Parts: sequence; C-alpha cells; structure tokens
Amino acid sequence: MRKEFFDILKEATKKIDANYFKTEIMHINGKKAVYRERVYCYELYHQMRKAWPDDPGDPTLILHGDYDKSGSQLFSGSTVKGAKPDFLVHIPANEESNLVAIEVKSSNVRRKDIKKDLDKLSVFVNELKYKFGLFLIYGDKAKIKAELASSMLPSSQKHLEIWFHEKPMVCAEVFKEFADGNRTADGQCLIA
Repeated sequence: MRKEFFDILKEATKKIDANYFKTEIMHINGKKAVYRERVYCYELYHQMRKAWPDDPGDPTLILHGDYDKSGSQLFSGSTVKGAKPDFLVHIPANEESNLVAIEVKSSNVRRKDIKKDLDKLSVFVNELKYKFGLFLIYGDKAKIKAELASSMLPSSQKHLEIWFHEKPMVCAEVFKEFADGNRTADGQCLIA
C-alpha cells in the first residue's frame, strides 16, 4: 500500500473535474468562480477512496479526512494539539504505521497560511512519527505558490513534499520531492 500511495494520489487528482476545482457562487455582478478548499478536498477524498485497496482481512493503511486525534496520548503532548490535517494515511492507534499527513490549499493561499501548514506538517513528521508530510496546492497559479512554499522549507526538513495541481482533469505534479532520496523515478514511496 505504501508504494501505491503516490500513484493513487496522482490518479485521483487527474479525475477532479472543473466543478470541484472551482465553484460558482452568486456575486453582485452575477456568477463568479471561486476556489473552495473543502469542495476540492471532498472530491479528492472520493477519488482516492475509489482507488484505495479494500481488503478487510489485511490491516492496510486507511485514508482519513479531517481526522480528529483529540484524546490520543501521543497527540496531546505535541505542539499542534487539536490540529486536523486535511488527510491522514495511517492505521489508527498504531503510531508505527503513520505514513503521511496532507494539507491542501488553493493557489489563493497567503504566505502566513503556507508557513502555518508547513509547520503543522513538520510537527506531524518530527513529533507524531508520520513518515512524511505532503503540501498540495491547487489552482491556476499553484506552481508559483509551490515555489514559494518550497523556499520556506528549512533545509533540515527532508520529509516534506510540495505538490501542485493547476488544471482540472490533469495529474498533480511534484514540485519538491523528499530530500533524502526515498522516492523512485515513477514517484512511488520506498518507505517499507
């Protein structure tokens, strides 16, 4: 499962159509298309779940959206108590099987919110024993924001990836990969 995660994520982003990428709202001058993170995330979750291996006899990793870890002894001692990443891939109550924490933002994201999410992902990796963190930016200028996010990563942080997704019905791309070489050329994770 761990080796399949990147392929599942790439294929799921490729299936997000324009209706979930931007949403029309009523505006004083008529309809206006805007980014809505929750709409995008719900569709991304749906597309990933459709591709997720489903074998009840296998203790495989589980994809959770907005997972509430309150009450967890490990989580209560962290510096991000109460934080809920957009997605977690893990086996609940088994800290050795924490694979990835994911944060998603639209390309309208402000610098301070990028920093906040990168800091949160760093805590999930460094304190909560997730193997890596992934920051996904979607929208028209996602690559520009991915470049900004990449420039904000401390050089010591080797277990965060930055992805961008600029167009509906096209795969998201990796902007910054692991710095420690834990990836193969086809984008799969080598974490056992």
